[in-house]
Amino acid sequence: MSLASLLETHVKKDDLLKVNKGLGIQARGTKAELTKALLAVTDSSPTRTLTLFNKEVLQQICRKIGSSPTGTKEQLIKRIYSKELRPRK
Repeated sequence: MSLASLLETHVKKDDLLKVNKGLGIQARGTKAELTKALLAVTDSSPTRTLTLFNKEVLQQICRKIGSSPTGTKEQLIKRIYSKELRPRK
């Protein structure tokens, strides 16, 4: 799954709005437009992008993808990356 797909599927629009507002970028539009604006700023880096979300959002993503929602933000990001974003061979 791509990072854009992950964000559009598993992150609420309000959470995307908060992150975008915090970065001073686009805070209006569809979920796809908000995601595109965010990824443009973070150079589509999964770790860099996911770090911008609070722990509760990362826990929500983990629950939706069937991973453990416990641990630090860094551990949650690693789980999300390894389960959903790691390139498939």
